[in-house]
Amino acid sequence: MRVLAFDIAYFSGWACTSRNSPGPEWGSFGVACDGANGIGRGLYNFRRELYRLLDSKKPDVLAWEKPLPGTKHLAAFDEFVRGATGLLRLAAFELQFEILPCDMKAVRKHFIGYGTGLGAKHEVWQRCRVLGYACENDDESDAIATWDYATGIMKAREYERKDSARSRRQAGR
Repeated sequence: MRVLAFDIAYFSGWACTSRNSPGPEWGSFGVACDGANGIGRGLYNFRRELYRLLDSKKPDVLAWEKPLPGTKHLAAFDEFVRGATGLLRLAAFELQFEILPCDMKAVRKHFIGYGTGLGAKHEVWQRCRVLGYACENDDESDAIATWDYATGIMKAREYERKDSARSRRQAGR
């Protein structure tokens, strides 16, 4: 099962299950949100990059790190993140992917052992480096952590489906 995960921001990180190795492929892209209708321009650019990734990576699942409510961001940033989340949901509906919105605290707890606190973002980046993922920025490392978390969730769901099917077969004997 191929997971494509995002850390949504004006400079968004992404990570996807690799076809050639057990770890992920990753990268990042920026969107310009300045000028008249900057949020619209940013979402247009996000959508373009999203569909380019969907076409090249061919995922089965779209995952993203949900931002914490009441964060320090400005209203325009929150509007952009909500719009980008809507584009992910639209693409998943249109192209029939599963979706997995991931709680930021749960992702970090899974990846570094704790969910919040000063330095957590840096610790995520450090863990990626220890695992051999040479991230260029913390947006990429957050996307890798989200990918790792989402991949684990999807594997657990797959095992549950197999166990359930086996139990039904055994009950029918």
